[in-house]
Amino acid sequence: VSMTFSAEPVAFAVYSDDDKSLRFYKRAAMPAVGSIFDGRTATHVYGGVEDLDVSFVANGGHAGTFTGVPWSAVSESVERVESIDRIAPNTLAGFFSNMAALTTGGVSLNNLDTSKAHSASGMFYGCTSLTSLDISSLDLSTYSSVNSIFNGCQSLISVVLPSDLHSAKNLGHMFYGCAKLQNVDLSPLADASPQYADCMFMGCSRLMGVSGFDRIDFSKCETLASMFEMCTSLRELDTSALDASSATNVSRMFFHNIMLASLDLSRFSLK
Repeated sequence: VSMTFSAEPVAFAVYSDDDKSLRFYKRAAMPAVGSIFDGRTATHVYGGVEDLDVSFVANGGHAGTFTGVPWSAVSESVERVESIDRIAPNTLAGFFSNMAALTTGGVSLNNLDTSKAHSASGMFYGCTSLTSLDISSLDLSTYSSVNSIFNGCQSLISVVLPSDLHSAKNLGHMFYGCAKLQNVDLSPLADASPQYADCMFMGCSRLMGVSGFDRIDFSKCETLASMFEMCTSLRELDTSALDASSATNVSRMFFHNIMLASLDLSRFSLK
């Protein structure tokens, strides 16, 4: 077996075409491409997974591409992701983006150490086959960016968020285009004071309820534009504590919410 050895354990990822898996390791020896590793052919091997330089390039409108994700060329083929060894990436931005074939049963992140990163922006962006996701085991309590984390997850019906997201400043496009999402509990965002929340639930046409919304402090939020636009199944929303006094853009915030009978906007003061 061909291996590349290092004095210190190195973090790397292996994509295998045998089972369409992307697995993460941290070991002294990194396998060579084409070798048999952990019972599978190492079709592609990616080093430096704890030291990534990821950025988002907008393609116009609400779409875009994450650059700097090493495995992006095979993302659409990946059906399973698993952290075999404990790895600590410096960012989770775009980490599993555009994995259109990734399924609910194919996500195993028990050994993912989130302590070194502060952004989960677009983490599951474009994962169109996910129907449910439980990431409650991930510690994102110090993360400032969770924008677009589920953007484009059009099959997602339910999601369990990490227990503490109080540091989140950017919630923009968080659930954008999650057309099958039915209910979501935002209590992990209690006491969060976001700066951006535009298009947060835009296009969530089957969304019926959002609990914990009243516990988020929006008083410093600059934009709430299109926040619930086209949420055509939303029936109730507790907005009694909603303070938009810092917002400069609230356009289309509740556009086409045809099932929403009433809103309490008594604290909804604008600049």
